[in-house]
Amino acid sequence: MSPSGAPCNAVVRGHLESGADTTGALGQNFLAASEYGRLNVYGALSIIDTDLDGLSDSEELALGTDPLLADTDDDGLSDSEEVTWGTDPLDQDTDDDGFKDSMEVLAGYDPVNSTEFPVWGDVDDSGNVDVVDMLKATRAVLGLMSLTVAELARGNVAPLVGGVPDSRPDDEFTVADLLLITGKATGSISY
Repeated sequence: MSPSGAPCNAVVRGHLESGADTTGALGQNFLAASEYGRLNVYGALSIIDTDLDGLSDSEELALGTDPLLADTDDDGLSDSEEVTWGTDPLDQDTDDDGFKDSMEVLAGYDPVNSTEFPVWGDVDDSGNVDVVDMLKATRAVLGLMSLTVAELARGNVAPLVGGVPDSRPDDEFTVADLLLITGKATGSISY
């Protein structure tokens, strides 16, 4: 079965019947019996997606990405998602603004616009870390509320790595995040 649930031979047959390269590998057609005619090796190989990231292996080779890794640059976005967003699948921070592409996407920001990025710890996305962020963080840690994906991405500041929050959210919101947000909001720490 293919990832879409269709029988593989039907998927392959559909791709091949809709215009697969008839010259095939090294100019030789590989003939195989099928319900509708012939299959060729080139056409069949052009639809293989070894890492199941949504890009065929031949597309990945053309992009320079690794067809065995769903996320070549290990930034949290699959190679296919990178193509969709227009980000560089070989660079964790396409716009060089200090935030990994996936973190910007999760926080609701454009990963290819270096002038648009979240404020670490700004859970409510007001532009600064303040008492509202402290209250939301406290309620989340106490289990009184759940943070949205975007709030989690902006508020997930722990651990600090080299004095700044890690730009790849771990989807865990803990007391450590609350303490850093509180410190930033009160001015007792800077990150």
